[in-house]
Amino acid sequence: MLSVIFVILAGCAATPSATPGNETATEETPVTNTTTSTLSWRTVEITDVTTNKTFTVESLEKPVLVESFAIWCPPCTRQQQEIKALKENRNVTSVSINVDPEEDDDLVRSHAASNQFDWRYVTAPKNTTQLFIEEFGRTFISPPSVPVILVCDDNTSSLLSRGVATATELQTEINETCNAT
Repeated sequence: MLSVIFVILAGCAATPSATPGNETATEETPVTNTTTSTLSWRTVEITDVTTNKTFTVESLEKPVLVESFAIWCPPCTRQQQEIKALKENRNVTSVSINVDPEEDDDLVRSHAASNQFDWRYVTAPKNTTQLFIEEFGRTFISPPSVPVILVCDDNTSSLLSRGVATATELQTEINETCNAT
């Protein structure tokens, strides 16, 4: 009986083995420096709610900061203010993706306008949200953790540290991550 309990507990404590092509992100092990895949959030057409123009992240000028947010999230707005400050001194492309299914295009558009944020804003379609989750884990859809993804010229991407990053910290991350590739 004790052997059976040990086997069951050992199975629960085991971590999945990493096999090529089977890398998954969890909140405990965020993925960084991932390469592009065929079906990817980078290549899915999404619509900027402020202009009604469609685009793909892959087609944007690099570096790109992709930030998930919700309007009700004060840390998200603080992060967007830091991105705005960064954009004043650095040529960086930004995409803010609203992941709250209760917030519609009008609310997102109003949020961007009232804060004078002048970059692309998207209300995330479920299929696109799922692609982010598959690559970066559920952290991406947790706005208070302020997830930001950095995409470099070679289309590699990194999930940056959690929490609000200052404009200076974002600049350093871009320099260290994108210039090193």
